Amino acid sequence: APHESFLWALLGNAYLEIGDSGTAKTAFETVLRRDPQSVTALVGLGKIALSAGQPAQAEDHFKKAIQLSPGRSSGYLELAEVCQQMGKNKDAIAVLKEGIEKAPGNPEIAYHLGVLLEKSGRHSEALIYYKLALQWDPSHFTAQEAVDRLSGLGMAA
Repeated sequence: APHESFLWALLGNAYLEIGDSGTAKTAFETVLRRDPQSVTALVGLGKIALSAGQPAQAEDHFKKAIQLSPGRSSGYLELAEVCQQMGKNKDAIAVLKEGIEKAPGNPEIAYHLGVLLEKSGRHSEALIYYKLALQWDPSHFTAQEAVDRLSGLGMAA
């Protein structure tokens, strides 16, 4: 039943939150047996794989989650993190840009894209995404700090 899968996914996230990844993994696997297309379970298993030092496995879970539900913001941030850990910053930037295009409205995706662009020296482009994060969440303090910092460098966009 979909309701049961939802509860198992909720349980998995709760266990993940308190650091019990073993029990969380069991819960997410239970969800996938009942609903192989559960984005929540795939993202949860991806987070567990990432924290267990299995980036390739995490990448597979996140890519499948995005493929199943490209309009949901779940998976984009996590996949970008995997790419970064594997030293693929260009891929991380591409993933976040795709996230903004297909699942607009998530200020964290815009903010993290700004961070990656700023780290790679693309300040004027970073400023655009920091401002977008603020547009989607006017109380995003770290995005505001970044806008102020880059604007102070004369990077008006």
